Amino acid sequence: MGDTRYFSSICGYEKQLDLGGGLNAINKEFISRVFPDADFSGIGRPIMENALAVCGRCREIMAVPVLKDMDTGKVIKKLPCPLCNGEADLAEEPVKCPQCGSPMESFPAGNWD
Repeated sequence: MGDTRYFSSICGYEKQLDLGGGLNAINKEFISRVFPDADFSGIGRPIMENALAVCGRCREIMAVPVLKDMDTGKVIKKLPCPLCNGEADLAEEPVKCPQCGSPMESFPAGNWD
């Protein structure tokens, strides 16, 4: 089950994101629809999750689907920014606000599946 998180900054920028993975996170058929060119042969146990990311071009935080190896935690593939199709950099909390640069607060807002 994934987590819904609410992010807010002192400048007023805010975003609610669905992070982590749901029931289909380990379903190879479902993963193949999101990552059609995925090669599972070198991955022990594949998992797809929504990861926290920042797009410097769009100046937005977002959830970006990533394909990972559950055994190693290594990211195998990630999708680009859904807004501009550019590179979205994976981020860790606390994430800096893409608008003003201050650390953002985050709060749990629920779960999703």
